Amino acid sequence: LDSKYRSIDGSCNNLYNPTWGKGQTCLQRLLPPDYADGISVPRMSKSAKPLPPPRVLSLYIHRHMDR
Repeated sequence: LDSKYRSIDGSCNNLYNPTWGKGQTCLQRLLPPDYADGISVPRMSKSAKPLPPPRVLSLYIHRHMDR
């Protein structure tokens, strides 16, 4: 698809894998889902406090990898 603009749904942004990054597509889970109530409530820490956001953990880990 020869277009000077990206598609609105993200399709064909990767010419070798045109569906990668496309909106409304299913993603494969690496691990089974794990919710506090087995349905939709996010897990809590052992002290019953909310777990930190994944982005916070990622930034912390990568910031300390160079040391």
